[in-house]
Amino acid sequence: MRESGIVGGLHYLSVWIMRLGMINILWFLSNLPIMIISFILLFAEDMGVVLVLCLLLFILAPIMLFPSTAALFSSVREWLVMKEDQPPLFSGFLRFYKENYKKSFTAGCIMSLLWMIWLVDYYYFSQKNVILFMVFLMMGIMLFVVTINFFSVNAHYNLTVLGTLKNALILTVGRPILTIIIVLSSLLIGYTSLVKVPPLIPFFSMSLIAFISFSSFYSYYLKVKQALK
Repeated sequence: MRESGIVGGLHYLSVWIMRLGMINILWFLSNLPIMIISFILLFAEDMGVVLVLCLLLFILAPIMLFPSTAALFSSVREWLVMKEDQPPLFSGFLRFYKENYKKSFTAGCIMSLLWMIWLVDYYYFSQKNVILFMVFLMMGIMLFVVTINFFSVNAHYNLTVLGTLKNALILTVGRPILTIIIVLSSLLIGYTSLVKVPPLIPFFSMSLIAFISFSSFYSYYLKVKQALK
């Protein structure tokens, strides 16, 4: 029995590793132009080039990044919530991509504008003094969590764009533990992927963030649902 349990656990783990790896590859390929631009941006020194590259990223984000990330979160949600009758990985990702495209594109336009405003303000005001630097740094962290929570809420509820964004904001402000989990896990995965093991980026980076973020969100959802009974 013990050996069977170990074998079963290893099989379960291998299934999840395969899922997260494959779905991350699909997400990475869906954002390949963004990845290339981001890589070039890391080594750009001329401010004019940096501005052009950043503008390209803000333009491409609603078109590529938001629809593909919405599909990624919806796929993860399907694996965690729907124990049976799960669609094949590729066709499921493609279906979620198509179904969420209009909504995620609209939300992407709104969020990209907010990120653009934050980046300009952060670059300008953070050079004034340490206090402003910390204020805009915290605003950036909160905006990141709102963005992540948008994908979790969008994957689980059928709401309007504004309704999804509103609930993502409420979740970010009202559930500090969830916010801390998202921030710390994303920082750890991002640091490991970018600094320690860059090959992880096309295989596990965003899928791990999606898995941890939605798992935490879904755990909170189940607790609220149980409390309302």
